[in-house]
Amino acid sequence: MRDIRIYDFEFNLLCIMTDVISSQWHIMYNGVGTYEGRFRLADEISDIILANKYIVIVQGELQAICTGRIVENELTVCGRTVNWIMTKRVRPPFKTSTIFEEYTDPETILLYCLKKGFTEPPKRDENGFEISGIDTDRAVSNFVIPEPTGAQTMSNHFWRISANDVETLCVDLCNKLDRGHKIVFDVINKCWRFEFIYPKKNEVLISKESKTAYKFEYSNDILSQANGGWYASYNSDAEDQTSWHYIKRGKEKGIYDWDCVLSSSSESEAIDELFKRTETGKIQSRLRNLKYGIDYELGDIVPVYYKYGGISQTQYYLVNGVDIKMTDMDSYEEPILKKYYI
Repeated sequence: MRDIRIYDFEFNLLCIMTDVISSQWHIMYNGVGTYEGRFRLADEISDIILANKYIVIVQGELQAICTGRIVENELTVCGRTVNWIMTKRVRPPFKTSTIFEEYTDPETILLYCLKKGFTEPPKRDENGFEISGIDTDRAVSNFVIPEPTGAQTMSNHFWRISANDVETLCVDLCNKLDRGHKIVFDVINKCWRFEFIYPKKNEVLISKESKTAYKFEYSNDILSQANGGWYASYNSDAEDQTSWHYIKRGKEKGIYDWDCVLSSSSESEAIDELFKRTETGKIQSRLRNLKYGIDYELGDIVPVYYKYGGISQTQYYLVNGVDIKMTDMDSYEEPILKKYYI
């Protein structure tokens, strides 16, 4: 098992632990992952964790912010992957039509939200309205935002009529970009660094037959699938205050043309919600002879061969998440593979 290193938020190393009861990670391609570690109360690391409120747990390339502690016969540490810190900054409602002169791309919008959330938070008056200038008390000087790489311009504006945390906005915009994301707790350079995860092909075959996988589980459902949706828009100034609107994607016809009711109350949000109303299919399998960070990464597009009954096929799947368990008695990796349409 790899060493556990404990740092404070100022990148000071507080402790190194080589003997841990267990360590479990759930990391995600485009979302916040989780961590759970169990430690002996008699060990030095328990005192360090209990004495410091703001700590980061590092195990190899895996990183998490400690969000909770449970003390019983042993110490259980609960955490979230470092991008969880983006849930702690909120963007009030906004429209890109009032920020940018023309239609823009999701990458530009996301980088704008990161700047407003961390590096250039605006000053606000006593009522919360933005005023000119940067709030230096809230600005995070060592939060690093990447340079733009370019993305396709959208054909419509992007807006939110309610407040959202930056992580929620990041997930929605990364979906439009076909990218994932993470924040790296960079100990060497002493900074919090936002990074995109780009899908890339990896020809490592995952299958029972190639001896790289076991305990295959395939799941699929069309429970939430829809290609059209209705959403209500509320206008307090109109006589008929609620109006209903319809949006559609895809070319399904006849009995295959399915509708749904969307909870969003604006076109931009409704489009994003409808995008998620698709057929879902995923594979979970434990791996052997393959190691995360060496043979495969989050965002890799890998060929998967599976056979059930008389059905067998090889299809490409995106590594959408990974569950990693490490104990002295049992250790394994279980990637979560999401169907990817190349």
